[in-house]
Amino acid sequence: MTLNTIDKLVSNEGWNIQSWRFRYGTELWVIASPLAEQLDQIREITEGADIEAIELASYFNNEGSWLPVVSAKNISEGLEMLEQKIKVFENIEEWKQKVVGTFSRIIEVNDGGYGFSIAGNEKKESIFFAPDGLNNPFFM
Repeated sequence: MTLNTIDKLVSNEGWNIQSWRFRYGTELWVIASPLAEQLDQIREITEGADIEAIELASYFNNEGSWLPVVSAKNISEGLEMLEQKIKVFENIEEWKQKVVGTFSRIIEVNDGGYGFSIAGNEKKESIFFAPDGLNNPFFM
């Protein structure tokens, strides 16, 4: 397994990786961000109230599939999937900036209930959608 993109982002650009077990089930989240505190807060949301955890998981698997987030059976599979997902974005600054902005907005609107769902689904806030022109075959 070669993780050149992950290595570059972590070693050269100061990104962080976290992994933790799904609240329900046997799979793991594997998530990357330049800001470690974002990962801590996203983890808290996924381990929080049912509504917020389910809404966020659904988002990551659908509209948010462009984000550096994967679910996997184990850490090796997760890192490999993350590598495949993000390698096309490693040199796109717009993507990197949008990752930070989107994670920040998820954290801001999280209210332990439907706050995230309202912002993303009802208000259709543009921050929650992939930047124009980013076409990643991983999630197409």
